[in-house]
Amino acid sequence: MKKRFIVMAMLLGLTFLGCATLTKKHNLFDAYPDLVKMHYTPVEIQKTNNNFETNPSNYSQELGILILWQMYQKYSEFAMEFAQIPELNNGIDTKEAMAMASIYSLIKNLNIPPDLFEEKGQSEKYLQKIYIEWESNSGQKSEWKGSLNMPKIKKGRGYYGHNGMLYDAKPIGFEPEDEFDDVHLRDGVLFWKSLSKYQDRKSIIVTIEYPEGGELYFHMNNKPIKFNKAELFAKGQLYFTEGLDGTLIIRNAAVNLSSELLAIRDMVVGGSGDYKISPLMQALLWGYMDGTFKENDYPFKNYQDSLEFIKPIWGNMKGPRWNDFKEVTSRLNTPELVDYYTHHVFSYNSAGGDHEYDWPSYIFSTKSGNCLQCSSFIQYCLNKAGYKAHIYCVPTPHKFVGFKDKDNKWYVIDNGRRRPAGIKGPYNSEEDLMNIFSCNYYL
Repeated sequence: MKKRFIVMAMLLGLTFLGCATLTKKHNLFDAYPDLVKMHYTPVEIQKTNNNFETNPSNYSQELGILILWQMYQKYSEFAMEFAQIPELNNGIDTKEAMAMASIYSLIKNLNIPPDLFEEKGQSEKYLQKIYIEWESNSGQKSEWKGSLNMPKIKKGRGYYGHNGMLYDAKPIGFEPEDEFDDVHLRDGVLFWKSLSKYQDRKSIIVTIEYPEGGELYFHMNNKPIKFNKAELFAKGQLYFTEGLDGTLIIRNAAVNLSSELLAIRDMVVGGSGDYKISPLMQALLWGYMDGTFKENDYPFKNYQDSLEFIKPIWGNMKGPRWNDFKEVTSRLNTPELVDYYTHHVFSYNSAGGDHEYDWPSYIFSTKSGNCLQCSSFIQYCLNKAGYKAHIYCVPTPHKFVGFKDKDNKWYVIDNGRRRPAGIKGPYNSEEDLMNIFSCNYYL
């Protein structure tokens, strides 16, 4: 097939939601600057496919370019992000071409809403509206008593706070004899009581802020209820009947996205910083290349969030894919990914070392270090991904990382210890963080 390459000066001027301009990282569009302007006839497409089936090793690059072009025609934002994947930038091999074809088959029939790729702030990502709805089994009125308490975590010496927030709550279908107490809502506490019978549903709509994947707990008629926010988002609603004289329903009150659209959106808006690789998209590619996913599989069937999807594909995070410091630190471009990697790959070693060392690369190579060395790596990854992050010191002495997220709130990653503590927060300001932990900068 004859290629028609036209120098396209306008490419650098294109604006894409989620990726305003081409990033500094080399990508497939740099290698083929006319790709957006290319035109394939049905005959040419069929010929390329036939050539690939006849001799995949000779035609994998050609097929890869065709597939990327098809992706661009379908969703330009998706194609621009897909072109950032490092594996594609040095020439596409047969496995990659076949994996690209499988990924294209996942997206080609999807109906993408125009605002799907609009990047959300972190607070919007964590905010969730949920309905807590109940209905008794019998025709007689029965009493329902409920309470929702944001779980408390230790945030400093003798100080406990809530890892999340209740923003607002509104009763629906309540009558004069029902009770609704939201006086302590800002303290993370909500109480209610209602009389309900069969086909007489009562509910409360609550807006909460809670980390992705976190579990929520509350009580209904003294029975503890636990559910995972990501599971709720994926399924839309959860039912509870055991130990209750009726049915309790937890509903996602936000507009539901299908699991495919949720995953596609996370792929495109998931990166940050100059190196805007999408680790979720790279993991999907690896899944097809390594045989985790097969042709006609449905990888997003149980999709909840990007980290949960990535975990089984990343495995133990060892081997050739994990040996290059530059590639790995670019891949760890969200706080959740940095937390997961440092939690599972690094081990704690209290021994110090020469302060002339480049601590991020040192602990990356040794996979073992003290709190300063681990925190230096965390800070390096977050700064590289575009987050404002500092290392702090408490008098014990101990070092950890505080960072400012997209919601302009502050969080802590404290994994440089024998038992990694993970992400804590949010805190309204850097001053609040420092006061809670009684810490000073360690520069």
